[in-house]
Amino acid sequence: MTNKTRVLNNINVLSLFDGMSCGMLALQRAGITVKNYDAYEIDKYAIQVSKHNFPNIKQHGDVFNADYKQYENIDILMGGESLYLLVNCTTNKP
Repeated sequence: MTNKTRVLNNINVLSLFDGMSCGMLALQRAGITVKNYDAYEIDKYAIQVSKHNFPNIKQHGDVFNADYKQYENIDILMGGESLYLLVNCTTNKP
């Protein structure tokens, strides 16, 4: 049996609802090198943790105010669950 594992190197990642950048941690643990990691997150505490652990991640703020035309060569698009949306949907009941 031959090993047909494809190694990913120098990838471009776009992460929506990034949280504390667990996606970057998963990529590192999988041995995948990241060239660019662009993240959208609004929680200030999650961003602080992300910046502390991964200072090279580019933080862009609110996912709803983004211009996605700037991203042409994204290799991986990942996203977490928006707890902000979940909380607003469940707490703003009439």
